[in-house]
Amino acid sequence: MNHFTLLVNDEPYRLWDQDPGERTKEFLDSIDPAFFSYLADAHAENLDSEEHKRRVATASRMAYLHGIETFMTLVGAAVQAPHAPYAWVTLAQTKLLRGVIERISNGDHSLHTEFVNWDHTWEGLAKGVLAYSGQENGWPKTVESFGRAWRILAGEFLDEHNQDEYNSLKHGFRIRSAGVKIAMGKQPGPGVAAPREEMQFIGGSDTGSTFYVIERAGPDVDTNRNRRTRRRTVNWTPETAIRGLQVIDVSIRNIVTFLRIVHGAKPNTVQFHRLEGVEDLAALLRDSVGVRTSSFDVNLDESLIPVVTKKQLLEELAAAAQPEPTA
Repeated sequence: MNHFTLLVNDEPYRLWDQDPGERTKEFLDSIDPAFFSYLADAHAENLDSEEHKRRVATASRMAYLHGIETFMTLVGAAVQAPHAPYAWVTLAQTKLLRGVIERISNGDHSLHTEFVNWDHTWEGLAKGVLAYSGQENGWPKTVESFGRAWRILAGEFLDEHNQDEYNSLKHGFRIRSAGVKIAMGKQPGPGVAAPREEMQFIGGSDTGSTFYVIERAGPDVDTNRNRRTRRRTVNWTPETAIRGLQVIDVSIRNIVTFLRIVHGAKPNTVQFHRLEGVEDLAALLRDSVGVRTSSFDVNLDESLIPVVTKKQLLEELAAAAQPEPTA
């Protein structure tokens, strides 16, 4: 029985497996990168449906966020445990995964990796992963393009608003499937709305998600158990999500190809992928949404909310559960 140490961010584990190489092969064979391009094609076909266009928009956004999470998990495995990616992805709790991705985005050289000869950046990672793609047919520019796209996807993954939205979407808890548009105008007088024709459009989108997030209420101390909900909207366009799924497809394919080479596959027997005719992958991930997030809700006077502790709340609940004395 073989054993070796691996790190998930800074958390060490000792793995005992008889044949990590065979398990890695099974794991890589089980990955279907085309799943995400299939979703892109399926959603694109129904994007103009009057009956389902809002559902399609939400489904494409959910698939996009799912695809980013999948790709980032494979990146973490390739960087920290290319000898046993199947174990790394199972051990990578969301908090640990986010830590790894954030450290790559920051160029943190203190991050332990088994990935050699790279500068701890997304651009450097792309060069390492695609090192065997060749120097012909424009591949050097394609490698640079992947680096830029991966940095954007990492930013999407680390965005806390996107994380909250993803959790709401996958559990079906969004309260509105629509975006928000913001415009400003000068009021003729107190309490009088500005004329619509004089409003200046700031930004926004017809599509997006509105959901609730939990925030602390009252004093900012660890023992405080007061909470409040806040309504939040994230704006996006389904077209960008659908294009993003195509970028994710080829990105996952290339990580898998890299891992196959790590495990002994000859470079001339495997294939790296790109989107033909696309010089700048990062451009596919950009949209024209001017206002990305917004939150309109009731303001609370925090000074009127006293600290309440866990002990106090449990005592209150216990007292309320006591039967009333009988006469």
